[in-house]
Amino acid sequence: PDHAWQVMSHPDRGRLIAISDHRFHLIQVEAGQPQLVGQSEPFPLYFISFAISPDGRSIIATAAEELALSTAVELHLFVLEGDTVRHVAQIGIDPTVGEIDQPFAPRFSPDGSRALVLNGLGIAAMPPLDAVLSIDMTLDPPRATEVIPNVAQGLESAAFHPSGDFAVVTCIDGPYVGHLAVIDLTVSPMRLLYYLPMAFVPQGIEFSPDGEMLFVQANMADHIGVYSVEGMNLVRSPYVLHTGEGPASMALSPLKAKQ
Repeated sequence: PDHAWQVMSHPDRGRLIAISDHRFHLIQVEAGQPQLVGQSEPFPLYFISFAISPDGRSIIATAAEELALSTAVELHLFVLEGDTVRHVAQIGIDPTVGEIDQPFAPRFSPDGSRALVLNGLGIAAMPPLDAVLSIDMTLDPPRATEVIPNVAQGLESAAFHPSGDFAVVTCIDGPYVGHLAVIDLTVSPMRLLYYLPMAFVPQGIEFSPDGEMLFVQANMADHIGVYSVEGMNLVRSPYVLHTGEGPASMALSPLKAKQ
């Protein structure tokens, strides 16, 4: 599709979903070639980012009236039915909890019961510091019920540990300063546990499928940082994976069965 922003594998491992300006596109590989097998009706807003639930049915997407850094951004729920994506509802928040302000980069928990969304469109600017929102997917319709305010100047991406007990968010804190923020999800409301410094700009982030390692891309340092996971503690390796210029997003393949 023209002007495609993002593509993700569907949990059925047989299809891909991509977003362009106003549509979702379903893609399937047939005889070694990608084929378009379905697409949504045009949505009135421009899609910016999205995530697919672990069961493959629900999609959370961020969308805006125009593609500009100052634009207002909304959060919407869609459902996948066969090869058709249908809009369900806009996701809101109780004003006493916080506000949805330029939501970005949603991510579902391993069990699909919640999604984390980062406020601030991934832009490192002050004020204010950006917040992490938690969407309760068990509600009908889902809505944001928990907020951690003032996490960082810019929030780029998030990853859930496979246990679902905690998540890690990549943070931009001013010129050439980056951090990882570790969030405890075993308590309600969720809480920020600690920060770790890392090379600039922290962007793509993924746990290994067994949860024993974490990989984080440092965009301007041209490498991937490597961490071992001990409980909720991240232990940085002195070694990195060299990537060449500007790594920005990444995915890890599932573990293969040992022979």
